[in-house]
Amino acid sequence: RHRKGNPRRVTSCGNRSSASAVGASASASYTSTNFADASTTATIDGDVSVVASSLDSPVTMSGSVVSSFIGDGRDNSISVSAVGASAQLAVNDVVSGGSTFTRMLDVNGEIAVYAENSGAVTLQTDFDAPRLSGGTRNTISGNAIGSSAAVSVSAMVYDGAYEADIAIGSGNAINVTAFNSGDVTIGSTDDPTEMATMSGATATADSVDGSISLMAIGASGSVSSSDVVYSGSAIPSVAFGDVNFDVQNSGTVQANVEISDASLEGSNRISAGAVGVTNSASTKLINYADNNYSSNKSFAQIYQTSVNTGLVSVNGGMSNLNISGGYNASISIFATGSISNYYFMN
Repeated sequence: RHRKGNPRRVTSCGNRSSASAVGASASASYTSTNFADASTTATIDGDVSVVASSLDSPVTMSGSVVSSFIGDGRDNSISVSAVGASAQLAVNDVVSGGSTFTRMLDVNGEIAVYAENSGAVTLQTDFDAPRLSGGTRNTISGNAIGSSAAVSVSAMVYDGAYEADIAIGSGNAINVTAFNSGDVTIGSTDDPTEMATMSGATATADSVDGSISLMAIGASGSVSSSDVVYSGSAIPSVAFGDVNFDVQNSGTVQANVEISDASLEGSNRISAGAVGVTNSASTKLINYADNNYSSNKSFAQIYQTSVNTGLVSVNGGMSNLNISGGYNASISIFATGSISNYYFMN
């Protein structure tokens, strides 16, 4: 049995501790991490194609998560995952140290992000006493995903000033395709047909917007722009062209999960679930600072094909749960065939 636990107290930002099994992964990315003043300008006039296919190849990740602990910091994560196929086009900027960063980017051609999986994807895990006791937007998670296709533009402003003028697929199409026909399962470390246990999960009032979760997803597609400002300012402008979603799942998606002895405070979440198909087009801002934030974000058109024909089920339950205070706190287990989200927070 693979054990992964007892991480030391986290006091910094954006740290990742993970174990994963992936059938196929492809990405095209434009990223920066800045502690000093900088700027970048780029134009891509040709088409961009990102393709990941895992065909008839089973993917299994087996490992328990024991006494995992995030005590402070921002956007830190501990995770285990099994993924059939993942394709992504990403623009990601991080601003810290009081620096100023400016990004100018035009991706003018047609964009195709395609992920297909037909093999079984299995996550065998148990969560023993995962704990969030401080910090902001920290996560402890386990995920089994058949196929995932995504286009994302994001900025994290920990301390500094950020300005961007970004166009993705201007005057062209952004085609986001995710097909899954393999069975996707979460179960216990020793036997995937038995319950994966999430026992003793705790999130305290000192943890803000944190989450502990176990999720099984058949097929996922998304196009998003998000900005998080902790200290400083952000002025992003992001424009997407026409977005065409084709997200389909025909495999069985099953989460065998039991949540017990959970304790929750603050604005935190503990959850487990199974989803056949999910797609989303979104823009959002999260501003923890009192400083300036203004944005201009847009989509040309959004066209959706979202189909689930596979069985989606959750076997398990919840016992001995406690929410002692806070706001928007939740403990949940759910099974959903298809989810489509369109939300715009500028």
